[in-house]
Amino acid sequence: MAKKAGLVGIESVTAGLNKELGKLTIRGVEGIYRSIIVIRSSMETTPPLVPMGKNRPGYTGGHLRSSWFQEFLSNAKTGQIGVVFGFTANYAVYVHEMVGEQITWSRVGSGPKFLQSAVKRNSKEIVRLIATSMKTGK
Repeated sequence: MAKKAGLVGIESVTAGLNKELGKLTIRGVEGIYRSIIVIRSSMETTPPLVPMGKNRPGYTGGHLRSSWFQEFLSNAKTGQIGVVFGFTANYAVYVHEMVGEQITWSRVGSGPKFLQSAVKRNSKEIVRLIATSMKTGK
């Protein structure tokens, strides 16, 4: 029987981040926008990087990388805001979870857990950015 795809370990990372963010009442979205930029940028500059297809001179694309999305959510009744982000490529979860497999990644520095790692290594900065935006009301 085939294994069901899913992100392993991301729950504990997001639970810890949500616990810290739950202590805050968000008054604006600037910190969330900046946090998403930090996460996305981190996956492109600090290993593990987002894997991409064939590595050839001048190639900067890749379906996985270009499938990045972010959607901002708000609830007018409660005043709560949030964001959902990730990759829409149908194989994104499989690539993200290729831990322990012998893979020769085509992009130097790329590898599994690229999204989870970016969120985890930047969690303090994310909380700081959102807390700062709350103080300024932006």
